Amino acid sequence: MGVGRWFAKLFSGGGKHLPNTAFLIFLKYAAIVLAVALIVFIVMKIFGLDLKFLTGKSKTVDIPYEESLENIHEIDFEDHLENAINSGNYRLAVRLLYLKTLKHLTDRNLINWQPEKTNQTYVAELGNEVYKTDFAALTLQFEYIWYGDFYIDRDSFEPINQSFTQFNQQL
Repeated sequence: MGVGRWFAKLFSGGGKHLPNTAFLIFLKYAAIVLAVALIVFIVMKIFGLDLKFLTGKSKTVDIPYEESLENIHEIDFEDHLENAINSGNYRLAVRLLYLKTLKHLTDRNLINWQPEKTNQTYVAELGNEVYKTDFAALTLQFEYIWYGDFYIDRDSFEPINQSFTQFNQQL
């Protein structure tokens, strides 16, 4: 017996004439909605999806230590930078250079550092147009390397390191 015939028999009263009441109509549609929901649930589990895609919120992901929000005033930048460069982790070195630059800007009262602010907010906070232009370029490099998961080697790192050093010296 097919599922369709089973539903037809179930909702037609099994061959008996039952009165067509609102409850039976509700029961019919509730069963259909439940069946569709079950099918959607099974498909989502098969493809590894969750309901967060409907809300626009991304899946919660454990963030490794070096990607978590740090208090830039408590980081020993020189030590961490040296470790990152010596281990060939130039991506992390660029992140540390960027955080160090944020600290320099904050220490000189050019921006108001808060961990929840975006990089573009910091660019917009800079009043000096020369600083703003240079910092926007550094921000773009940082975001491309860090968030774009861009591979960077020593030869690519050196000019970026120079750019950050020059910017911090002009502050």
